[in-house]
Amino acid sequence: MSNILSDMKKPGPLFIRYFEVLSRFRAVFIFFPLLFCLLLAGGVYFLQENNDGRIFFDEKSPDRRQLVELEQNFAESNSLLLVLSSADGDIFTPQSLNAVLELTGLAWHIPYVTRVNSLSNFQHITSDEEGLIIEDMVTAEKIANAGIIAGIKKYALSEKDLIGQILSRDGMTTAIALNIAAPRGDSASIRAIMAEVEGLRDRINEKYPGLDLYVTG
Repeated sequence: MSNILSDMKKPGPLFIRYFEVLSRFRAVFIFFPLLFCLLLAGGVYFLQENNDGRIFFDEKSPDRRQLVELEQNFAESNSLLLVLSSADGDIFTPQSLNAVLELTGLAWHIPYVTRVNSLSNFQHITSDEEGLIIEDMVTAEKIANAGIIAGIKKYALSEKDLIGQILSRDGMTTAIALNIAAPRGDSASIRAIMAEVEGLRDRINEKYPGLDLYVTG
């Protein structure tokens, strides 16, 4: 029994040979794995972000062709929110509504913007003896009248298409929603859009004290 255990503990010739080679060329076994890791790490420099979902499809894939056809018929769009918050707890003030009005106009000049939704261009529907009246909810003329602002606030806070979409329930925060159709996978276009948005944010924050503009999307 002891002889069997003794034989089992003895390393085989291949095992002994392996350690002899490892011991003799230990510098090689240390250096080359390190060199290999360094070469792999160097490839990180050439990595690039690609936002194009088509990279997951083969060039000749039927799924890729269907995706391209879909894009040709329906433009791809992404959303961006410019969130305006009032420090005094009420977005329905002349200053805040002027900021909304200005932001809405300036947002159309951001590259690749295809649609802008805000309190200012939300369609306010009223009626008189002659019929229905459809107009922008916030205009420069309306902002100058405190009574009209009170009416706008009451209407907006009861409008289900606004609450939770571009207006908070407490009336402290509103958003300007942008639809953007930038070229697919074009990082330069995304950077251009964000540069415009950041400049717009800095401009509004400086011009309208008491208001904070945040960007999300």
